[in-house]
Amino acid sequence: MNKSLKKIVEYFLDILFPRNEIQKKLATMTAEDFLNNIPRTRHDDKNIITIFDYRNKFMKEAIWSLKFRRNTRLAKIFAQIIYDEILEDLSELAVFQNFKNPIIIPIPISSKRKRERGFNQCELIANELLNIGGDIFTLERKVLIKIKDTISQSRTKNKKERLENLKGCFSVNYKEKIRGRNIILLDDVTTTGTTLKEARRILHRHGAKKIICVTVAH
Repeated sequence: MNKSLKKIVEYFLDILFPRNEIQKKLATMTAEDFLNNIPRTRHDDKNIITIFDYRNKFMKEAIWSLKFRRNTRLAKIFAQIIYDEILEDLSELAVFQNFKNPIIIPIPISSKRKRERGFNQCELIANELLNIGGDIFTLERKVLIKIKDTISQSRTKNKKERLENLKGCFSVNYKEKIRGRNIILLDDVTTTGTTLKEARRILHRHGAKKIICVTVAH
């Protein structure tokens, strides 16, 4: 999207969805502001690295702005925070578990959802991560695909419904690109981790080596 078109889209978004005080504050926040003011969190699954607590009102608004306003400024901030957060882990994994030359794979959205929204917010972060750490990892946007349009996991009632909702929703293209490779699976928000587990399962089935999952919030 060129700058002129982006300004037009933002103009109409501001009319339809006026910015509240939190949105206005987010427009000036830096990576340091996020780290200093938004609570950190950990996921129970040791294979999932997550940074911020999604229950925080600023975090919720930030994710909404990224997901529905295509806020590339926030994508850059989140990418820098993620990069700084995982850099030491990647160094240790490279030494002790041979986790070298990983591929970043963003969690995909369905074709229907992408047509409606025009972009995948996880790809926005992944693109910025590649700009920062292109000497450490590569990016594959079309290897993992979502072939079923599912409802939001937050709207499911229990574990059984979450599993059923995601059953058969992912597929893998270009299997040769992931066979024997290390992968960083990237998502914006995780709740129970069911989406990441399903994506991880399908990638392992097609030959991926070690997979670590990274999310902005939980």
